[in-house]
Amino acid sequence: MKKIATILLSLSIAFAMAQNNEINTKPDSLSNKYLGLNIGSLITNITQGLNTSSNYSIKYRVEKSNNLLFQSSLNLKLEQLIKERFYNFTDSLNNDHERTYTKLISQFDFRIGYGIYEKLGYGNIYLVGNLLVGYTNLYQSYDDVVKYINNGNVEGIGFVLIDYARAGYFTAGVDLSIGYEINLGKRITLGLEYSPELSFNTLVNSYYFGNTSSFKFNDNIINSYFNVFNINLLYKF
Repeated sequence: MKKIATILLSLSIAFAMAQNNEINTKPDSLSNKYLGLNIGSLITNITQGLNTSSNYSIKYRVEKSNNLLFQSSLNLKLEQLIKERFYNFTDSLNNDHERTYTKLISQFDFRIGYGIYEKLGYGNIYLVGNLLVGYTNLYQSYDDVVKYINNGNVEGIGFVLIDYARAGYFTAGVDLSIGYEINLGKRITLGLEYSPELSFNTLVNSYYFGNTSSFKFNDNIINSYFNVFNINLLYKF
């Protein structure tokens, strides 16, 4: 995982340097450079508490004078797919157990894309197609929340991991981003973006703890996300 993250970061820096070199050699062909953050999940977590789905990204963009744009980004997606309470039981020491099944996914990827933009009002409307490559972890676990009982009174609450499994997937896919950005000043831009995504995932490794028969991972998975809305804050430099 660390090696893949290092490779993706190096690719992002390389593409950024390549665009900077183009800017230096052809100053008339480019108009704006931006560095941005997706702050949508941060706002949601602050205002509504921790969300079951979060997206974080850092983006580099160049807008050309012919209404074409280039962008690259590093992205992290975290999502709780399932959290189900199965049953309660009491052990031989009269402690109460609540067994829960949890399924989580995390995806780290690098994206590169080209698109078009058009001036509209106080900002830009744009459409960008991106290719993505990355690494996805899929987690599954059974765990117990235990209430320790003594003479009918709860003396403490603990967490016990029963079974656990993780699968790692190589991820490749595409997304299509459409958004509108408004200029808040000479250097600051705020935008709302809709980015449906489709990815293909191939199993590369897996790890099990406990009862391995409790879990099953597919060798190949197709993931689609159609409810991806981002709030981007960009700085012009």
